[in-house]
Amino acid sequence: MAEEENGSLEEGKGKKKPPVLLIIIAVVALLLIAAIAIFAMVLTSSDEPKAGGGAAKSKGATQMGEGSGRVVDVANIGPIYDMDDFTVNLLNENGKRYLRTKLNLELDSEDLLSEVERKVPVIRDYVIQVLSSKRVEEITTRDGKERVKDELVKVLNTLLIDGQVKNVYFITFVIQ
Repeated sequence: MAEEENGSLEEGKGKKKPPVLLIIIAVVALLLIAAIAIFAMVLTSSDEPKAGGGAAKSKGATQMGEGSGRVVDVANIGPIYDMDDFTVNLLNENGKRYLRTKLNLELDSEDLLSEVERKVPVIRDYVIQVLSSKRVEEITTRDGKERVKDELVKVLNTLLIDGQVKNVYFITFVIQ
């Protein structure tokens, strides 16, 4: 009988249960890998324009910001008016944040250049009003910059008679 008990003890020792700690580590590792993969997909998908959404683009046209629906036909860019630098205080609790930017205006016709040159002081004033009304959080993202461009185009077009501003291009954009 003692021999039978020893035999059954040896059989029980031969069947090892998987260590619980090893299973926990494997599950945590799989969850970590899945989280990293999801995070990487979210980052890469937000930087690229969405495919298939909207009208077909002509050759040479590129999609700008995701939210704006703005398409720039780089083969047919209109006349560009080069604005001087802008330095504005941003809305902030302590008033110590500012934006330094340089922008260019894309116009729809050559005829508009002379009107823009005559109205530079008024245009600068409107640009300063729009930019200084923004918080840092509003303009640090790509979509935020696109919204500012859209707002500038809309505001500046209220000033013009001979044509319209088609687009605004930020040449420099530094927040401190």
